[in-house]
Order: sequence, then C-alpha cells, then structure tokens
Amino acid sequence: DFDEIPDEILEISELEINILHILQQLSPDSAVSPIVSRSMIYSLISNRTQVDKDIIDLQRAGKILLFSFRSSTLDYIMLTNDYESLLKGTISGNCNLAASKVVSVLKENPSVESFSKLDIKRMFSVSDETIKFLIECKVLSIVNNNYEFSVPCSGSYLELLNKGKLEILKVLKRKASHEILENELVKMKLKHCKLGIQYILHDLI
Repeated sequence: DFDEIPDEILEISELEINILHILQQLSPDSAVSPIVSRSMIYSLISNRTQVDKDIIDLQRAGKILLFSFRSSTLDYIMLTNDYESLLKGTISGNCNLAASKVVSVLKENPSVESFSKLDIKRMFSVSDETIKFLIECKVLSIVNNNYEFSVPCSGSYLELLNKGKLEILKVLKRKASHEILENELVKMKLKHCKLGIQYILHDLI
C-alpha cells in the first residue's frame, strides 16, 4: 500500500542520495551495470537497521530492484530506471517482450524472488523461444527449476570487484604496518580492475 510509505521515501531519501553517490564513483570506463551492494551502503550509513528498512520501503515504492547473484551471498541493488535502460539495450528489437513490462511486473511483485515458467508465460504472454532468448542474454536465470530476473554480465562485475579488492589488500599487506593513508590509497591506479578505487573501497570498509 503506497499510502503507508513515508513521503520522504516517495520523493528522495538519504538512501537514494548515497546510492547515487556510490554510483558516481563507478568509473565510466568499467563498462559494467550501475550496481550497488548493500555492504557499500553500510559503509556510508552506520545504522544498518535503518538502511534495511529504507531498502524495503524504496523497493515497495518501485524505486529500486534487488538481485541475488548465485556466486555471492550478498544482495545487490539497481535503481529501477537504470535496470529498465539496461534491459532496453539488451532485449530491444530481439524479442516480443518490452523492458517496461518486465520492470512493471518486478515493481508489482517486489517480494517475489522467483517465478515459475507458467508465471512467466502468463505475466508476459511470451513463447518458449522468448524465454530461451532471455536466458541466453542473462536477463533470466534458472534456479531450482524456477526463473529469476538478473543483471546481464553480473558475473563479470563480481569478477572485477573481487580483483579490485584483492589488489588493494595486496598493497596493504606489502606495507610494514599494513596501513596506508586514505589520500594515498585513493590515488592508486588499479592494474586489473576498472571499476574505480573509491567505488571498490565502499565494499571493503
């Protein structure tokens, strides 16, 4: 019920501001989707209980979407508009399913993590061929015989994020005190990751 969602959430919240702040630190050269992890938000807002509550509120308001990647125990967040833009670039003209329809269904079912094949066919009126295409372009993934909407290239994103964190940790280990000044750290140029060091640091704090 949208009437139960606080007015400040329906406008712009502290959580949204921090999500945008983190995304601004994602390097434009990274060529990955604009994703933020819950742990990154925790690095900026100390009250984790409030963060979790605000995430639920924003999800119910249709402003963000949550995704779980099988290779990670964390959940990841995308702004709804960003996800729709991503889908338009991925499936536009290649199947009879509009990106706006996918986003609409996800917004209407914010607590649903997976859908059966019958659900997919009923909600979107698509063929087996379209479902197969969505799986091939990694918009859909199969988990325990059900279907979950996902973020294309999420595997590449997680690989880059882990490489970046590992590279930073190796630098710290080479320091005698295992410490480094923040202004020195943010000037580092990572060799194996283009996500942006300040973006990665949010996931390490």
